[in-house]
Amino acid sequence: LLTGANTYTGATPITAGTLAVSAGSISHYASDVTVSGSGAFRVENGGTATDSFGRVLGGASATVSGAGSTWTSGNIEIGSSASSGTVRVEAGGAVSANGTILGADTGSSGSATVSGFSSTWATGGLVVGNFGTGSFTVEDGSATVSSGADLGAESGSSGTIGVTGSGRLAITAGVRVGFSGNGTITVGSGGSLNADTITLGQNTGSAGTLTVTGEDSFATNTGDLLGGSPGQGTLNGLHGGTLNAGRVYIGSLARTPPATVGGESVFS
Repeated sequence: LLTGANTYTGATPITAGTLAVSAGSISHYASDVTVSGSGAFRVENGGTATDSFGRVLGGASATVSGAGSTWTSGNIEIGSSASSGTVRVEAGGAVSANGTILGADTGSSGSATVSGFSSTWATGGLVVGNFGTGSFTVEDGSATVSSGADLGAESGSSGTIGVTGSGRLAITAGVRVGFSGNGTITVGSGGSLNADTITLGQNTGSAGTLTVTGEDSFATNTGDLLGGSPGQGTLNGLHGGTLNAGRVYIGSLARTPPATVGGESVFS
């Protein structure tokens, strides 16, 4: 347990037990925090942690919990070296990174969850399933991606994003759902997604699915929504979900909204 201000150089490996930063701070922006094995990393009670690279792998976990609790990293990698990692932001905690990768290499899996109304995750780029499997879930909190997102980046990879409750996800510079692998975004009841351009199935052999389902669930696409060329793209509107898009391209066919899907969901 660390309290007070702690500034040092050198890496911080956490391989067993729990390092908790509680109502204090650690700062070593020139080095890494690596959480692996049975290790756990917690930032809580208004604590702050700053590093150059955060890694969570080998079945380990990291949690940022409570208002004012913040983990700031150059980049965060969750799940690598053919192993898993989990990060959870809850109860008003915040994560900020230049880039976030979940499921970095083959055989790895990474998951991240943002839970709680005032919890936030802010990242430059986001890769959910690079060579491995990744999942990114926003429950009630909010997440912002400022440099674009890829789901299922490489062949054989898989990436999923879920936005539920009052969760909000904003992606600038576009999102490719199934770049060379498989990608899925589901916006559930009460959730909202706002993105520039959405591409479903970017490359040959890829597959991308966007589902907007449930009352008060919204996906807003300020640019074009592209699907099924040359990969496979699927667009589902269910049970009152709403998609607002500039233009929708399915394969080589361009359709300018409005259109109604399934008699319930409105695409406008």
